[in-house]
Amino acid sequence: MVESKPSPISSVIAEKSVPDKISPKYGEIQIFKQDSNSKATTTYRVIPPKKIRIRTVTKVTPIIPKDVNGGDEQ
Repeated sequence: MVESKPSPISSVIAEKSVPDKISPKYGEIQIFKQDSNSKATTTYRVIPPKKIRIRTVTKVTPIIPKDVNGGDEQ
């Protein structure tokens, strides 16, 4: 991995596009491009995070019973 040379794509996006408002309810992200000549707002529709949250909960639930049965360690 070469840290001294970051990918040019990520550097350009970080400089020209800056996320201002993120609404997880509608899954829309408004990005305002910093341009001295013209100011444009681009909206991208992202998959609703509701499905992602359900997956994370299912992964966390099996960890809870392990703490309850921690008496075996003693």
